[in-house]
Amino acid sequence: MKRKGAILIACVLILCAAGASLLFGRRSDFSFTGTTFYYDGQSYDVTSCVEAINSITSAIPVGDKIVVECHAGPKNQVYCIFDTGSRAFESNITGTNLTWRGDDLSTAVYSFWSDIYSFDGTVIKSYDLAEDEFISDLTFSDDNSKLTVTIESDSSPEQIDMIDL
Repeated sequence: MKRKGAILIACVLILCAAGASLLFGRRSDFSFTGTTFYYDGQSYDVTSCVEAINSITSAIPVGDKIVVECHAGPKNQVYCIFDTGSRAFESNITGTNLTWRGDDLSTAVYSFWSDIYSFDGTVIKSYDLAEDEFISDLTFSDDNSKLTVTIESDSSPEQIDMIDL
């Protein structure tokens, strides 16, 4: 009986993977190495987006976009936004903690130094941070009505701020 159960589980996993591939279309046809992003048989060097990029650290599909997260320095990332329809990078975001709701990148927020920004670059809130303080995390509340901002420091306890959205 254990063998039949294992075979059944394996079949379900294969069907789920196939279904995810069909559900998400060609989004699974991407990869990266070094500073090169590959999509549907084409290669794209992300240093053509921002010269300071020295590696790609992740690539996450979001709707019809792929967020290519890149390392560009010790304190900030560069997020290169790849449009799967036009097969081109359409924008770049410099900052950290990029997060969004569901499969809608237009809901994204991120931090850059002491400021919180919306996806379109509008400042949502600015903080007067001490030299050793930094924004370490951004998280949406379960009902998406608030944004939790976590601020850390080497010399003081973690601080939490809630922003009404």
